[in-house]
Amino acid sequence: MVGVEGVRYGWLRGLINMIIMDRDMEIVRLVYRFKFALGRHVGALAGFAGSRACDRRLKALVDAGYLNRKKYLYGIPYLYTVSHKGRIVLLAGVVMVKSLLMY
Repeated sequence: MVGVEGVRYGWLRGLINMIIMDRDMEIVRLVYRFKFALGRHVGALAGFAGSRACDRRLKALVDAGYLNRKKYLYGIPYLYTVSHKGRIVLLAGVVMVKSLLMY
């Protein structure tokens, strides 16, 4: 069976939606704050118990379009950066919090 990243279901990748949880917002905020991050950085700062859970969550955020993942050098892990969609979600959260504080 081929996963979402595979050739067989590659067209499905852009259609995946996900519910953003608080931990996901924390991950996107962390990556945005430092401009880029490795998976081990996110795991340590977000308080994941293991690297496998962190990697799965990062992959879900990449597949949903909130983060970008790029490999720059051979032997170095992926670097994660915030995508345009991730910046929009961060901005929407800030606007929502500010509007709640005004009332």
